[in-house]
Amino acid sequence: MQAAIRGRRPGLALGFTMIELVVAIVLVTIFSVFLGRLLLSGVDAFNFARERKTALRTARIALFELARDVRQIKDRASIGFASSDSLAFTTVTDEIVRYGWNGSRLSRNGIPVARNVASFSFSYYTEDGTPLDTPVANTESIRVIDVHLAVHVSDQQVELQTRIHPRNL
Repeated sequence: MQAAIRGRRPGLALGFTMIELVVAIVLVTIFSVFLGRLLLSGVDAFNFARERKTALRTARIALFELARDVRQIKDRASIGFASSDSLAFTTVTDEIVRYGWNGSRLSRNGIPVARNVASFSFSYYTEDGTPLDTPVANTESIRVIDVHLAVHVSDQQVELQTRIHPRNL
């Protein structure tokens, strides 16, 4: 009589059937796969943004330092060598500076300024904007210098360029 009071029919066992357990396991598995893929796509997006930020920061710092130095060229006769991948000059403080790209490194006087450099180039222009062939034979005719820099970090590549007008040219 106690079984009838509690709402159970006599003779029924307590617990879940095998079909109920299998359905529950399948539903939990589907939910887990969906949630796992969602989390993985979030991690991939985070890594993408982090790598791009690293590449952009590297390129910006390198271009900033290079532009700062080039603006300090002493005078027209202070440019020692100007090619598409290197530039040597004397600054207003009489420091000899040489920027060069070899493979994957952009260096200032042999010290790396940026690593993982995919491409790098200097372009030189006269006062009226005429491009000069590299290596520049008459460096005293240089008035404007364009710099193109591409940095590759993991799967991310960032390209930046700047135009520099040295103060004393």
